[in-house]
Amino acid sequence: MLGGAVFPKLNWSSPRDASWMAFGNTLKCTAPEDVYLLLKSSDFIVHDLTQPFLFCDHESGGADKEVDIQYDLVLRKWHTIDGVGEFRCFVKDDDIVGVSQRDMSKHHDVIDKSKQDICQDILHFFHSKIQEKFDDDSCTCNGLLPILHQIIQCGFPRLHHFCPIL
Repeated sequence: MLGGAVFPKLNWSSPRDASWMAFGNTLKCTAPEDVYLLLKSSDFIVHDLTQPFLFCDHESGGADKEVDIQYDLVLRKWHTIDGVGEFRCFVKDDDIVGVSQRDMSKHHDVIDKSKQDICQDILHFFHSKIQEKFDDDSCTCNGLLPILHQIIQCGFPRLHHFCPIL
């Protein structure tokens, strides 16, 4: 058994496009069979395993580069996340040029009421933890702000043509 509920992912991607296959339409796994089902049903995972560099440019070693990749299956402890606190930041030339809530399916009044504080928290986190600390000065990053003034995680998703922008 897994020792509790987990969230599965490989080096780069999670099987988020396969959540419709799982009970409750989530990525929450409580048994190895749940993990197998999500991984086998995900186009994102298949892409990572079979053509990880397909959309890379040729100057950086792109699609034709033969690389021996060590894949890791990561099973993170499951946490239920309220989508109201998830944001995506767009960075260009080492400055934030845009911020959007990730959950575009509904309006959250709390975001309207706290917009100034949320923007301040995100900008403070960016300037203190991210800006000028990475080789790539244009990227996207996801932040989780479950309560004001406390960003608890940040991720840097790969963006390519078949991934949703948010």
